[in-house]
Formats: sequence, C-alpha cells, structure tokens
Amino acid sequence: MRIAFSTRKLALLLGGSALLVMFGIWLVTVDFTETRRGYYAPVAGWVTIGFFGLGCAAMLWKLLFGARTALVLTKVGFTYPAYSPDEIPWSLVTDVRSVSLSGNRYVKVDLANETVAKTRRHPANRLANWAEAKAAGPGVTLNASVLSLSNEQLYATLHDHWLAAKAAPIGPTGSKPSAGE
Repeated sequence: MRIAFSTRKLALLLGGSALLVMFGIWLVTVDFTETRRGYYAPVAGWVTIGFFGLGCAAMLWKLLFGARTALVLTKVGFTYPAYSPDEIPWSLVTDVRSVSLSGNRYVKVDLANETVAKTRRHPANRLANWAEAKAAGPGVTLNASVLSLSNEQLYATLHDHWLAAKAAPIGPTGSKPSAGE
C-alpha cells in the first residue's frame, strides 16, 4: 500500500507561505520610522521573507518535482523515505501508538532496534530525526499534515498492518510491494 502526499495540503502550505512572504515585503517597504520601535519592522520583514521564502521554494519543489509517495507499507515492513531509504521490518516494531506533543498529534512507531535505519539520505534529515527523537523518544514519528490521510486513518492503517504482520509473520523475501498492495 502506498500513502501519497496530499497535493491540496501542499498547495495550501505554499499559499500560506506566499502570503507571509508578501507580509514580509510589506514590512520591508513601508516606513515605520515614526512609530515606536519602527526600526525592527524591516529586520522582521527580511527574516519573514527568508524563512517563508524557503518554505515557498520547498513546497513548490515538492509539488512540481518531488516524489508522490510518502510511505510504503508491505507485508514485510514499511518504508518512510523521510526517515530512511531502507525498509523497516514489522518484526522490529514494538508498538504503534498515537501521541500528542505540544498540541500536535502524531503516529509513533516504536522500534526494538534503533540501528535498523541509521542510513540517512540527506544531512538535514539527520537533524530532523535527532530533534524528533529528543522530543518524542526513539522510533519513527509520522505526521499526516501533508499526507492524503488524516492522523486517525494513518494510525489505523499502520496499526492494522503491524497487527497483521504480527499474526502471520512472513520471511525476508517479497518485501517489494506488488501492484495490488
């Protein structure tokens, strides 16, 4: 089973980032010298333009050139490229649970052996994975904010696949998803 990115959610993020870039441009171009602390406005504007401009570029790149598949579930395991390019076997999963962190909901996949996915595709992923591990503990933390599923559907799908794999373990062969999965 392949879980795709939501084009609609990515487009909404792109639109929100573009609006905030326009707000930053406004902060830079309008004269705030007559106001109290008006000299902070251009600095805030440039920071806003830089941060949300990078967000616009990332969302635009993802919409135009990025992979459409965010998560692949098979009978043997799952592949989450944002975490690792390697397939993580269901046999190493100890729990699949829904967690809340600072008001945001995530699906947490606890792993028995953290060394299974040491390979990272990009240095930026190492930092993100380290931050996730510090905030939510070891394992894989998934958020459905840009996926085609809600958090509840993502949790139910992952939990069902994990329980099915626990009930009927499969050998190491056949880890690639077929057209019907």
